[in-house]
Amino acid sequence: MALFDFGAASPGQSRDYWLERADFHLDLGEKTADTRASWAHYQLAGRYLDRVYGGEASGSAADPVKAEELVG
Repeated sequence: MALFDFGAASPGQSRDYWLERADFHLDLGEKTADTRASWAHYQLAGRYLDRVYGGEASGSAADPVKAEELVG
């Protein structure tokens, strides 16, 4: 079971929504002292940017992040 679901966006989730989410997680990734938390925030930011720019994870749960990967 994937920890994060990056399936199809809800009708109210526009390009701006995904960009705001990416920016939020990039900021958190920079501010945290925990390298695992930083990694997780950067992974999320990357997925959100994929939604905007049509990267690998766009529209699917490609290569889902599993909880055990985040906690080691």
